[in-house]
Formats: sequence, structure tokens, C-alpha cells
Amino acid sequence: MSPAGVAAGSRIQCYCKDCQTSARHLGYDLPAHGGTELIQTTPDAISIISGAENLVIQRLSPKGLCRWYAKCCNTPMFNTLPRKTLPFAGIVVHPAESEATGQAMGPIWGHAFTASAPAGGGAPKEDKQMMRIGAKVVVRMISAYLSGRAAQNPFLTDDKEWIAPVTVLTLEQRNAARP
Repeated sequence: MSPAGVAAGSRIQCYCKDCQTSARHLGYDLPAHGGTELIQTTPDAISIISGAENLVIQRLSPKGLCRWYAKCCNTPMFNTLPRKTLPFAGIVVHPAESEATGQAMGPIWGHAFTASAPAGGGAPKEDKQMMRIGAKVVVRMISAYLSGRAAQNPFLTDDKEWIAPVTVLTLEQRNAARP
């Protein structure tokens, strides 16, 4: 486990209906338990080295979370908050990357919204470490503000606009993809 990796982010599993809906709309297969593995961090910890022109933001509603994906293959990539000034990013960890992520970040220690997981898929029966998940997000965000790192955001242009176009699902699209 890398101490720098652990300090930079929290490795969690989210089973919420919105994560499942987003993945289903994109045609992205989630594991049987229906969870999305995420590393919660701040944008300054992320570098987009290439492929930015393929990024698109999906929102399940006009005020919903910004769910970044690669339009070339419909692969979920990141989640950011709709308010651009809040320094939060969730990096989507794909099943093929999970083992390497575990070696760098340690085990998944938080499980959120388990009540929305598909029955019989192997998800935990109850949430784990929800208060700690929230507290770590807030501490990282405050630290990013106090250190000035909040200004380093690869998701924003110099004019503080998203670097990718935003697509908002219609109610019909969202309902069709709901688990």
C-alpha cells in the first residue's frame, strides 16, 4: 500500500441507483453486485495527459452530479460536483484495474448505498464507514482550499468552464436505464 496513494484518496464502493443508472445508460457492465469502485480525491491529484477531446459529461438531471465518460467507448471515467468551485473528484476504477488499485491504495474500506445493490449479487448487507467517507471528502476539500490546490483543476478551462460538453439525460432516458 502506498502512503501517498492513501493520503491522496479514499477507495470506496458505491451501489447507488444513480451510479447504476449512468453505467446502464452508457451500456457499461457493472459487476454482479452493482457497485462502482471509486477513488475519492481532489481534482489537483488528477492529470489528463491525452484524450481530453473524447470526454463528455453526463448528468442524470439538470442539477445532478457530473459523470465524465469517454465518448469513443462509453467508458465511465470521473465524477465531479456540479458546482465547479468545489474541489472533489471520484475516479472510476474499472474491474480490470481493481487489483492494481488495491496494491497502490489498500483495500476498499467504504461501502455506500448498499440498499440499492441488486439482490443476490454479493454486495454487503449494509453501508460501511459512511461517516468516515463524508468526513474524508470534506477534509480533503478544505485542505485543497487552504493550500491553494483547489485552483488546479484539469476539468476546467482558464475561464472556469468545463473542458467537455455536458449532456443531460431526459427523464425517459433516465427511467429506461434505472435498475
